[in-house]
Formats: sequence, C-alpha cells, structure tokens
Amino acid sequence: MPWTAEQLSPFSVKFSRKGVITPFLLERTMTLNPDASFLEVDYRVTNIGTTPFPYIWGIHPTFPIGNETKLHIPAKKVWYVDGTGPVGGTPDFLAGKEPMDWPMASLASLSEKDPLSWEYYYLSQISVGWFAVTNSHNDSGFAMSYDVKIFPNIHVWMVNGGWRGIRTIAVEPWTAMPSALDQAITAGTAGTLQPNESVASSVKLIAFKPQQTINGFDQNGQPQ
Repeated sequence: MPWTAEQLSPFSVKFSRKGVITPFLLERTMTLNPDASFLEVDYRVTNIGTTPFPYIWGIHPTFPIGNETKLHIPAKKVWYVDGTGPVGGTPDFLAGKEPMDWPMASLASLSEKDPLSWEYYYLSQISVGWFAVTNSHNDSGFAMSYDVKIFPNIHVWMVNGGWRGIRTIAVEPWTAMPSALDQAITAGTAGTLQPNESVASSVKLIAFKPQQTINGFDQNGQPQ
C-alpha cells in the first residue's frame, strides 16, 4: 500500500498511512544519523475511529538463509505452530501442547544445505529486548533492540527451501501470541485501543560485525 512521506531533517523521514478496514493511523519515523551503526525507527499506531478495537502488532524484519546463518535470541522457551516439523520434536511439542527449551539447534543454526523445510514458531520468556541474526560466511550481522514490555514475544517464520524454493527467515517481535487476532482475543492476549488512543515504541536496527557470543547491545549499537 502507498505511504505518505515527509522529510523532517537531512537525516530523518516520516512515513504514514491509514488502515483500509480498521480505522487506524500508522506513523513510522526513520532516522539515520551520520556515522551511526543503526537506523532508529519510531512507531505510533493511533485509533482514529469512534469505537475501541482489539489489536496485535508485530515488526517483521526478514533475512536470507545462507550457509552459516545463526539466531541469537535471549528467550527460554520455543513453541511449535506449524510447518514440516523440526528434527527431534516430541509429539506434544509438535502438537503445540508444550514448549521446548531455547535455543533449539535445528532453528538457531541454519544452512541452505539443510533439507527443504518451512516452520513457524513462537518464542517466549524473553528476558531483554534484542535479537540478532549473523552469518559468518559473509561476515554480516543484523540486530534489533526494542522494548520487551511492548513486544514480549518473538514469532519466527522460517522457510528454508520448503515453500516455493524460498530461503528466508523472519524474526518478528510481537505484542502477543498467538499470531491470529481472533485467537489472541480468545486467549486474552490482544490489546485494545480506545478512540484517539495511541500505542508507540522505538526500535534500533543495527549493523555489526558478527562475533561468537552476543549478550546484548549498548546505546551506540555495539554488541556486548
């Protein structure tokens, strides 16, 4: 869908658009300061209608799967949702009845040489708001730092050649799980926006050189 763009400064642009069915205004201000190693993104979603509406909200960065792709996420549990099924999953895990401990080897480390697969997961019990995706083969690292109080869950959509030959992984901070709004309403995890009420949050999209262990990122976007 088309967005309205407004340049706020030489280093900052604001994008906005309204919902098509649900009456909301989404605003996204992106700032890249000189010499910074991160792009700062400020989000705001406002109910511009006359009645409350329920919502779930996720941010969806997506990455190519290469020969040495690794996920670094400070979560404790992983839930299986759908897909071709990971190697070594228990029947209750594959049925979505119970989680497994994170990291799970078949998802935390990926290669384009793996058997064709696609899978969807929820990660929970996340202690701090950051994640990273690295690829030592091409010496690249990407991270997002975010407010874990607003986005307490991460959804992972992994397609490693098992759907249309695509090799990509989306690592998505979300306000809730499950990922379907009707299911989140039933589970009591959906949020509600009153008329003229907003929910807002800022994230940093960080570029860095990969390293073996990552324990978070400082205010300047440097890995710790």
